[in-house]
Amino acid sequence: MNLLPFVENAEIPEDKLLGYCLNMNHERGKHKANVFYLTFGITEKEANLLKNAILSSLTKFEVTQIRENNFGKIYTIPLELTIFDKTAEVLTAWIIEHNSKKPRLITCYVNI
Repeated sequence: MNLLPFVENAEIPEDKLLGYCLNMNHERGKHKANVFYLTFGITEKEANLLKNAILSSLTKFEVTQIRENNFGKIYTIPLELTIFDKTAEVLTAWIIEHNSKKPRLITCYVNI
């Protein structure tokens, strides 16, 4: 199975969910936040629920795309998440910076 390298070290910065993906007031993130709300019924208040759902699913789904930029390698992983009895595909992107062994979430959104 083609899993995210160093998956056991994966981290999700709190600001990535609270300040962007679930933030209805963020210029670019508000659209993602709205779809998370419409799909799962979650807001910034449930950021830990989303974080735990993502992290616990990482070993169940494969990397579908790898690309490289000046900072490191970026891995795309579609996850099937169930939150509040609602299931949908959430696309996640992770970066492993050069000389690092810590995948870090750089974005996620409901794939509609």
